[in-house]
Amino acid sequence: MTAEELRAAAIEVFGRRGWITDLAACLRVDRSTVHRWLQGVPIPGPVEAAMKCWLVVFRHTGKRPDPL
Repeated sequence: MTAEELRAAAIEVFGRRGWITDLAACLRVDRSTVHRWLQGVPIPGPVEAAMKCWLVVFRHTGKRPDPL
C-alpha cells in the first residue's frame, strides 16, 4: 500500500475531517507515525491489512471502526 492509497482509504473510511487522528487512534499509534507513513516511511503489513478490512466493512455496512 502506498502513502496515497492509505490516504485515500482512510479518507473514505473516516471522512475528510480528522481522519489522521481517527486512523491513529484505531491503530493505537501516534499521529506522528501516520504522518511518517504519509511521507514515505514503509507502511507495515498489519496496517495495510487493517485498512483493507475496514474498507470492505465500510463499503458493505457503512460502519466505521470505533477509535477506542
